[in-house]
Amino acid sequence: MSSNNDLNLINNLTSQFFDVFTNTSNRIPNVSALKEMFIKEGIITSNTDGNTLIYSIDSFMAPRIEMLTNGTLLNFSEYEVSHKTEIYNTIAIGFVIMRNLEN
Repeated sequence: MSSNNDLNLINNLTSQFFDVFTNTSNRIPNVSALKEMFIKEGIITSNTDGNTLIYSIDSFMAPRIEMLTNGTLLNFSEYEVSHKTEIYNTIAIGFVIMRNLEN
């Protein structure tokens, strides 16, 4: 069983994850911070419209770094709308619905 402290730490990490991609007010996104959030073998899974994609950390970062720094996405930020976190022993799985803003 997880503690409230575990859930608070996971929620904080999730907020940090989305904040990595913010480039509002001429901010330079710190996408390399993702490597500090994951173990070397970490994966990111995206399920949008029933299409499941599985990324390594590097394959997830590369296109996002390009879009956030070459002018493709300007004044971009993401935020969590809702989430569910499940913890199994030492593994946490987050199911997140998010939105993004581009001004």
